[in-house]
Amino acid sequence: MPSFLAKILLQLVANIVVLQLAVAYIPGVSFSGTLLDIIKAAGILTLLNIVLKPFVEFILAPFAFLTLGLFSLIINAAMLWLATYWAPQLAFANWKALLLTAVAFAFINFLFHAAQAKND
Repeated sequence: MPSFLAKILLQLVANIVVLQLAVAYIPGVSFSGTLLDIIKAAGILTLLNIVLKPFVEFILAPFAFLTLGLFSLIINAAMLWLATYWAPQLAFANWKALLLTAVAFAFINFLFHAAQAKND
């Protein structure tokens, strides 16, 4: 059980880092809050990715298959967009900023899961 909690904590830290990088370097991504608000937003994203995202991926698996996995970026973008409801400090000016942030999250999450698989 501690391994599962450690994975969640590492995922949270990875989401905090990606969120800060996205706000700093991706035009159109804004965050109007404190460090605690960034941690809260990353926690919401982590929770959405653990609880809701597997169900959405299962339901929309045919679309992901037909687009050779490209639809998973849309699912990531949807999770980010959904997180803005519970973390209103996070805002995306347009769909390009949302999609670029989803790509950044997908890349960092890929590295995170690859490192986890190597350690297991």
